[in-house]
Amino acid sequence: MRILVSLLFVLLTVLVQAQEKRKQFGLGGQVYYSTVFWTKSGEPTDSLNSMDHGVTGINPQLWFMAELDRGQSIQVGLQYSTTGFRRRAANVQYKVQYHPDLPVITDNLQGDPRHIDFFYRSHYIGIPVFYNREIIAFRKSISLHYYFTPGISFGFLVYDKTVARTRGFGFDGKNRFVLNNIYEGNPFNLQLHLGGRLEYWLSSKYRTHFQPVINLPLTSVFRSGDKAYVPSFGINLILTMDPSKEEVKD
Repeated sequence: MRILVSLLFVLLTVLVQAQEKRKQFGLGGQVYYSTVFWTKSGEPTDSLNSMDHGVTGINPQLWFMAELDRGQSIQVGLQYSTTGFRRRAANVQYKVQYHPDLPVITDNLQGDPRHIDFFYRSHYIGIPVFYNREIIAFRKSISLHYYFTPGISFGFLVYDKTVARTRGFGFDGKNRFVLNNIYEGNPFNLQLHLGGRLEYWLSSKYRTHFQPVINLPLTSVFRSGDKAYVPSFGINLILTMDPSKEEVKD
């Protein structure tokens, strides 16, 4: 909580200082791929520890950008984000129950059992904050700007769930099952970000932004027991407008 209060105080101070500067408002989305690193994991009781894999997704975003000084700006967002990973129970065996919420595998299955994938996803409302420092600018030719963009974000857990998908077979025609979580989700999420931003001016009013970002978690996705960190690589695709500018028509 102290970290959140400090972050909000710094953010408020910066925004007040930027009130008279040029501003942008925008919509965007982050296409991401996340993986998982375990620092503490209990004994596997349902074959979830067989194999770990990453997952992909898209996170919608709202953005506000304010110029601090020439070549410097602050970028604040509101993001509905998901993060997670996939665990696989391979070499499925008959007469085995791979999770309490799954039926026992029997000879009456439809298909040829190969494996079961368990998808764990956490859903957050996040507040990312980036500091943008201009590195390269082609103002006279194509209005292209490149920025170095470190940042930090704070997220609040909305909900989390585990979904099992059977591969090659099904139970009574079903191959997707929502399971009771075996993990206790962390209600807060804190991340560091390291990336860059390519900004192209479509006109005096509208701009597009291509922002690759490495997302490094400082908190585990679980509150107690198992400890796992879910880093990801994402690309923010953003369209912004400057409300102080009028669109110039030919």
